[in-house]
Amino acid sequence: MAAIEEQLRRAADLLSQPLLLEVLAAVEAGGTPSDALTDEADRAAFDAAVERLTAMGVLGPVGSDDSGPAALTPRGEELLVLLNELAQQVPPAARAGHEQ
Repeated sequence: MAAIEEQLRRAADLLSQPLLLEVLAAVEAGGTPSDALTDEADRAAFDAAVERLTAMGVLGPVGSDDSGPAALTPRGEELLVLLNELAQQVPPAARAGHEQ
């Protein structure tokens, strides 16, 4: 049971990292990681998200200025499938106001 709780804690930590999901969404849509940056975005949080996704093997090569090509690795594609499956399990009432 403790192992499951630790895995859930790590997953929640991952999902709550600022700009991580935005970077994933930008790359999934065929863009670059920097497409997740807005004028209000924290550059340090963005850099940390790209670094974490790359270190986890989720995100493929990124240009030195984060505007170069990036791709989801097979692991990244698997993560997106899992995230989409998880989203489908959330009741619509709980998603209200959180969809874009």
